[in-house]
Parts: sequence; C-alpha cells; structure tokens
Amino acid sequence: MTIFFQRAGKREFQTLDETVERKLDALKAAMGGDVIAVEEVLIFVEDGDEPLTAELLEVVLVEGQHHKLHAHHCHHIEVTVHYDVHTAHHKFSPSTTVGKVLRWAEDKFHIAEAEKGHLQLQLAGTNDRPVATTHLGALTSGRECSVVFDLLPSHRIQG
Repeated sequence: MTIFFQRAGKREFQTLDETVERKLDALKAAMGGDVIAVEEVLIFVEDGDEPLTAELLEVVLVEGQHHKLHAHHCHHIEVTVHYDVHTAHHKFSPSTTVGKVLRWAEDKFHIAEAEKGHLQLQLAGTNDRPVATTHLGALTSGRECSVVFDLLPSHRIQG
C-alpha cells in the first residue's frame, strides 16, 4: 500500500518509502523530514479534522481507504477569504484541501448555484491559484499557521 503525503511548505505529493515502519513515530520521522522537528509533527488524514493517534493510524491503514496524509506542526490553519467587499474567516486542519475550502467559501458567501464551479481561490497578493487537491498546510511556510485567499472568477477561454 502506497502512502502519499504533503507537508508544511511542500506542495508536491511525496510517497512514503515502503521500508518505513507503519507506526506513528516512524511516520512522523519520515514525513516531517527536515521541515518539522519530529516532536512537533502532527499527521492528519486528508480532510481530517484531528491529528492521528497511534490507534487511529492503525484503523486508517487497515481500512486502506485513506492513503493521503499530511504532516504539519499546526493543529489548525486560520483561513481568510476575501470576496468582493466581504471577508470570511475559518479554521481548518492542515490536511484540508483547497477544493473543500472553495466549497465552504461558496456557501459562506451565498454564491448562486449557477456560479458555483466558476470560481477559484487565489493566494492573496499573487497570481497563484492552487489546484483543488492541494492541502492547506502545503501553502504555509516557516512557522505560519494561516493562509489568505481571494475568491475570483475562473480563467475563462473565449473562443
């Protein structure tokens, strides 16, 4: 079973070496790498709200339904989304996908059904629009536990 993971500040998914023991401490050491001190590593299942305990990790690996994990030092990422003249805040786990945040923002700002699917999240102050499968924690750097987005129309190709 291959385990894919992202970690703080690293957007690309990595795979866990098959030789790594599937125990919490071993996973923390392997997934934290040089980014996070082992004692600070928290491991989350993709879109999961709480860090995995040793017992929950065993359940996750036995059930085999979640092969995407996230290693981070933050329990939560404070997300701010700007839309038009409105701003909304919410705390998500570091393993929450950008797609899930987008759906939350569309609901929070009461976006009409016809417009849903035509909006994207862009990192504030940049032209960077992370793909929907990116974990929030991968968008942080250093000791940051927050991300700020602008909710904007998708790029549309006129033809």
